[in-house]
Amino acid sequence: MSEPDQIQCGQCHRSFNERQLNFKAHTVESCPFCGNVVRKSEHTKMRRHDAIIVEDVAAIDAWLDAYAATRGFSLTKDSKNDDKERRWSIPLGGKWECEFAYQQDKSNFVAVRVFARERGQQAFSVSNRLQIIAAQNGVQPYGTHWTDGVSGKSEYKWGVTQFLSTDTLCNEIVDPVLSRLSDALDDAWGQI
Repeated sequence: MSEPDQIQCGQCHRSFNERQLNFKAHTVESCPFCGNVVRKSEHTKMRRHDAIIVEDVAAIDAWLDAYAATRGFSLTKDSKNDDKERRWSIPLGGKWECEFAYQQDKSNFVAVRVFARERGQQAFSVSNRLQIIAAQNGVQPYGTHWTDGVSGKSEYKWGVTQFLSTDTLCNEIVDPVLSRLSDALDDAWGQI
């Protein structure tokens, strides 16, 4: 039995959602004089990637807007987003920051990141230690480092992340995920 928004295959009877459809293009080449079919070919394409991205971003926007409204704070959307990654930030308080990141090359998932900017150089120097601490807490390490080419100033972000499926986003998952990530970063902060 398929769910209401599910499609059922007429041959194998398995259910799936529309986002999972694979597209095939059929090409028929014919004689320019009589129209007789000379060659037929089939080309398989991936799923509708652009449509999936639009759906994912809309779902994340709605999910985080609703979460922020229930908590009484404003959601910050990164105005410097490029076409490859979109970011939303929420206040955590204390020394940690939180962002939700969606990368087009990782469609169907949103990364929840809890991170610090302080002690970044130190964290990067023992990145293997951060990986072990993150794993012990059931999360993954996260870090970026960039240097301004003009001023030479370096900036670091380091912490932990967890990926969530964009198909099953609900407000009830945010607090437990943020708690787990914050606890893992507390643990790492104490050991790095």
